[in-house]
Amino acid sequence: MGLSPPNLANRGASSVEAQDGCDQVSQQKASIEAASNSDQPSEPHAFEGSLALGMQDELDGSATDYLSPPIPGPDCDIFTYKDDKIIPSTLPTDLTRPYLLVNIGSGVSFFQVFDNRRCERITGSSFGGSALCGLLLLLTKARTFDEMLELADKGDNSNVDKLIGDIYGVDYTRIGMKMTAVASTFCKAFSKEHRSQYHLARTTSENEASETSGKPPFSDSDICHSLVFALFNNVGQLATLQSRVHDNADIYFTGPYVRGHPLIIKTLCIAVRYYSGGEKRAHVVSDPSFISEGDA
Repeated sequence: MGLSPPNLANRGASSVEAQDGCDQVSQQKASIEAASNSDQPSEPHAFEGSLALGMQDELDGSATDYLSPPIPGPDCDIFTYKDDKIIPSTLPTDLTRPYLLVNIGSGVSFFQVFDNRRCERITGSSFGGSALCGLLLLLTKARTFDEMLELADKGDNSNVDKLIGDIYGVDYTRIGMKMTAVASTFCKAFSKEHRSQYHLARTTSENEASETSGKPPFSDSDICHSLVFALFNNVGQLATLQSRVHDNADIYFTGPYVRGHPLIIKTLCIAVRYYSGGEKRAHVVSDPSFISEGDA
């Protein structure tokens, strides 16, 4: 985490050779395990950020986001979200190329992929996985990315975010937005009626806060759910805009921060479907071991 130069995500497009994504991850795992088991001291910059906080992001990929994007290969597991279910998807074919590949590492890189060995970096964003983890590390008690995702599963973002239903009371059919759509991330945390409660909860013990105001208005779980949704919804929107500019019908999401988590898969796919009006297809390259039986 945090291994790339600050300006890496903003470089112009260039043509690069790509590696099979799943094979690349395996190579990175092997090198990390070898380094951790070796008697020789490791390079401080390579492991300092992830191991110091236990973020388990040794496969962050930020040092190679630009030069070697992880192209989905035959050993990868790919999913999409359709009819309220996470279902298997397919690898890119000649008919779907060129496609847009979005690599979510410490930052986010967008690639136009022409074949398995050739792609072009289009643009990037600094608001990626490390930004998410950094914010949640400051705002919650979670200390690993997995803990953040676990909390997000338990949270209710409507306690923190202002929803369309909070404003209109019904679906906003004029622009096709449901009551549950987020109108403003973290808006309720800024509202006057919640500020004093939240400040009290953060400056007193849980027992004291409970006696005074019932319970804190926002839990760590609510905050995690809100920010995880906000980050991946934002990435999905950016990807949709880039796919329109470069005329890509298919968008593939990959990278160490995807992690095959149901909330992430749903958010990315729903974002692409909504922002493209159903014109673009979203696919998430992930590890099926993170998919629960109820979601698969």
